[in-house]
Amino acid sequence: MKSKPTISDRSEFLRALKATFPQVRDAVNSWRGLLHLEVAELTHLAQTAIDSGDRATVLKAFQLAVDHFVRGRPALQNALAVSFLEHLEFEDCSVERRWAWELLPLVLQEIYRSLRPEPPPGGIASRPKHPRKTFTPKSKGGKQA
Repeated sequence: MKSKPTISDRSEFLRALKATFPQVRDAVNSWRGLLHLEVAELTHLAQTAIDSGDRATVLKAFQLAVDHFVRGRPALQNALAVSFLEHLEFEDCSVERRWAWELLPLVLQEIYRSLRPEPPPGGIASRPKHPRKTFTPKSKGGKQA
């Protein structure tokens, strides 16, 4: 018999974040329960790794994000979408970042595309133009939460 995947919440995510990246523990703790700012510490760590070409750290950050996104409660999914994904930069003339886009899991690529108002020049995240959307997690039944 298959066991049900556990639902991830803020507490579980933060335990995993601090265990995976102990260097962000103090910064995360300083936000005292402000989930979007706690998630932003992962964003800063991942973007620094992308900019410096640190593939191993980028992979760990993306894996942490996707694991908790797919199992996350709506508040955690929202924080990972708008405070992590939306702020990542994959294209910039000053630094080669295209390689990191290829490492981003497809489910996160789709969310990234839905949140960005305009595709970056060169188009790794290209998509049809549409008005800026906000991310609303779906409940387990497929309806908007």
